[in-house]
Amino acid sequence: MKGWRGRIGILYPASGLVDDEFYRLAPPGVSVHLHRVSAPGPVTAAEVKSFSEIDNLIKFAKDLAPVRPTCVAWACTSGSFLVGMEGSRRQVAALERSNGTPFTNTSQAMVHALQHLGVKRLGVGTPYPSEFNAPIAKFLEDHEFEVSSLHNLGLNSDWEIGSATPEDIYNLGARVSGP
Repeated sequence: MKGWRGRIGILYPASGLVDDEFYRLAPPGVSVHLHRVSAPGPVTAAEVKSFSEIDNLIKFAKDLAPVRPTCVAWACTSGSFLVGMEGSRRQVAALERSNGTPFTNTSQAMVHALQHLGVKRLGVGTPYPSEFNAPIAKFLEDHEFEVSSLHNLGLNSDWEIGSATPEDIYNLGARVSGP
């Protein structure tokens, strides 16, 4: 039976193209259940903040209730850093309370991973438009990381972001890398 060890619920942007990675990374006995969140129109900070409001996320998470997830993740990085450090923490806390299930979001998971690895200084590359640069830098700095460089691809739609090629990502990584 799938999911006998656990069931991971993922709230995921509608144009996301890495579903196979979620399934491939799940260990035996753990099932993954995606719920697509639509992001119509161009990607702007205001639009992302709008669909990332706590009430919307609670509604999306409740749509996963029939599979009784063991935990749930909001897998939209910008949808969790654009609301700032405290807003991101509020997302997690509100969803845990409303669903009675452990919850995380991409930005909180990123912070925990960087802290676990002992990272203090980092270069940041994003696929987003330039208006997202200052908010992600502030989010990381509020978590006591030094952002040594920051570049973006300037992609303006959810589809473009989901379609960034490995070469695009590699080249972006090379632009932000440093000592």
